[in-house]
Amino acid sequence: EDKSTVCIEGTEFKIWNIKNDEWVVMYDTANDMYIDTFKTNEDGNFMTPQKLNAGEYVVYETKAPYGYSLNPKWKIPENEEYLGNSEKGGKYVKIDMQALGIAEDEEYPGLEDNDLIYDIEITDDRVKGKITVQKTGPVITDVNMISGEYGIEKTPVYANRGLEGVTYDIYAKEDITPPDGTGEPYHKAGDCVGQIITDETGYGESKELDLGKYYLVEVSSGDDRVIINDESIDVELEYEGQEVPVVTKNLGLENENKNAKLSFEKYFEETDYIIPSDEESEEEKYAVFGVYAGHDIKDYKGKVIINNGDLIQTIRTDDKGTVEETLDLPEGEYYYQELEVSTSYTKDETKYKFTIDYDEDNTPIKEIKGKNVTNILEKANLMLLKLSTSTFLDKTGLYGSNDIDQTKLDALSQQLLDQIKNLSKDELIEYLEENNSNYVLKGAEYSIYLDKDCTIPLKLKDGTEVKITTDEHGLAEVKEIPLGVYYVKETKAPVEAELADEVVTIELTTSDLESELAYRLLIDRSLGFYFEKTDIFTGDKVKDCKFIITDENQEEIASFTTNEKGIAEIPIDMFDQGETYYYQEIEAPDIYKEDGKLYKLNTEPHKFVLDYTIDYEKEEIVWNNENKEVVDNYRPVIKELIVKKTDEETGEPLQGCKFSIVLLDENGEPYVNEAGETVYLVKDAVTDENGEYRVEEPVYGTYKFIEVEAPEGYDLAEQEMEGYEFTINDETPDTLIFEVTNTGDIAV
Repeated sequence: EDKSTVCIEGTEFKIWNIKNDEWVVMYDTANDMYIDTFKTNEDGNFMTPQKLNAGEYVVYETKAPYGYSLNPKWKIPENEEYLGNSEKGGKYVKIDMQALGIAEDEEYPGLEDNDLIYDIEITDDRVKGKITVQKTGPVITDVNMISGEYGIEKTPVYANRGLEGVTYDIYAKEDITPPDGTGEPYHKAGDCVGQIITDETGYGESKELDLGKYYLVEVSSGDDRVIINDESIDVELEYEGQEVPVVTKNLGLENENKNAKLSFEKYFEETDYIIPSDEESEEEKYAVFGVYAGHDIKDYKGKVIINNGDLIQTIRTDDKGTVEETLDLPEGEYYYQELEVSTSYTKDETKYKFTIDYDEDNTPIKEIKGKNVTNILEKANLMLLKLSTSTFLDKTGLYGSNDIDQTKLDALSQQLLDQIKNLSKDELIEYLEENNSNYVLKGAEYSIYLDKDCTIPLKLKDGTEVKITTDEHGLAEVKEIPLGVYYVKETKAPVEAELADEVVTIELTTSDLESELAYRLLIDRSLGFYFEKTDIFTGDKVKDCKFIITDENQEEIASFTTNEKGIAEIPIDMFDQGETYYYQEIEAPDIYKEDGKLYKLNTEPHKFVLDYTIDYEKEEIVWNNENKEVVDNYRPVIKELIVKKTDEETGEPLQGCKFSIVLLDENGEPYVNEAGETVYLVKDAVTDENGEYRVEEPVYGTYKFIEVEAPEGYDLAEQEMEGYEFTINDETPDTLIFEVTNTGDIAV
């Protein structure tokens, strides 16, 4: 390469005598042996030990010096037929007088002056080395789609492929010197001797280098996302023999991608309350965000696999409201948006944009500080209005069997809410004073809970439970309470009402933010004046008896129906204290009717007065008269029932016959009243000397006549022991006669 003499001994040659068609063999006197191979000395030269005769020769190189390859020009041909044919290899030498030179002592030591010499030059190439690199790293090859709670999440899928444009600088690790160690180094240690740049397949190779030790330094990854390997790579190009002109070192190298870490803070507006959660307990505030593509994401072949606007992944705040999420994404535009937030907070619909730009910074994680997000707590001013059910009573009545018609009550309550929903507190008070002042209930105390079982009370931040009491206008306010579901339980009733046992569910929604106050009605039945209906015959209470209430002008005020307990209650707040009113029965079960008309009932108006005072300090109602009226119900009757006992053979009346007539229930069994007593029309009645027993005005009903003891000298017939059923009703004659013989036959 540089025409310098290779000062390495041991290069071997052979000489072919063309004329004699044989190898030249000479006697080496120094070693006392014949030789046919001639070796160079430390100066890189060799000289035949004896003189050659004039003639034609071919010199062949059979072994190259260390660090060099055997030059094909000087090699012995593989086919022996070509020996001596210099066109097939070897150095042609013709020795004659014209080709000879004259030796001089200083140039050819060991020769005698004027010796004839033939000087030839054989050239070899230094063995070179080459470094190849196959560079791979993760690239986008596909997309993974998962259907999640918030939609389809599309995330890139990576696989190792060749990386294009990766650049390595090659440095000499030591002085790179000629193989014989003479002369100046080709390269000093630390010199940059070349560069490798990978192609689109990730392959790259160096130029040919002299043998020696080198190291590679990655200076460019070809893609800002790919992490540059900052560790040098040692490579040694070593001599592998004269038949390998170029030594190759192959390196398989792999790079990793950089990732981005997105971080931002999530702040929640503070409140005076401990906020309710879906788990019905105090919750850990949280928010869920979606990360979206802000550009089309392509695979390594250029195909779009994730479209602009697609959801890539979801992230959730930690218990401190912090988001720190590593994103395995390529460079480009993205945004994050809130998908879900803790109960009562307003979801932020803003799209927060951010850019992933890995630039030339070789840090494996690219820190991206996103914009912080603050959630506004949606709060409403809850105003509870405590009213009596009397607010909604009219002539048609809301009571059915003394129970409120809930469907109608709900409809009327909603009508009232629609009327007052946009009123201020002062306007509402004015409205109540004009329309419903008698029906507001003050002094009702409530606790508010976060769970329907009322085990988790709503608390202030200091741990105080939230309790409210209605004022003189029936109002109780909870200011700036977060939206959500609450459970309101009455813990103390107003003086004029019973304690409500129902837990009221109140849900505050965004619609409640449209008004200054979020009104909710709490409806209770106020205490009142009682009517108790009793069946005078059985002693039982009578349900489904309907009556109307009128004032002194006979104007109907309300109508009520007795319940299962025979009770009809008139709420006291429906009527003015001390005023005179009238009740009049207008409907009763059929058993109290004769020919379709009520029998001996209170069909005429009966006067009553509500005379009471409410002592709010003592929290009691003081009645100045009875607050209950017991009203008897009478069944229709016939004039008389006569039982006659006679001897069947003689027709003589039989004195001393004992019998009972028991009332039967709807199942044909003896009627047992509420007190647990069997009801009889007569019990253990005994016929007189005329063989008769008379029952004056027996009431309507179904009965069984049972003879329980025969007169002296007679036995009870089987029929008499089993009894005889009969009914008294509108079709029964005024006087009903039973003629019973001693055989048990009965004639009616």
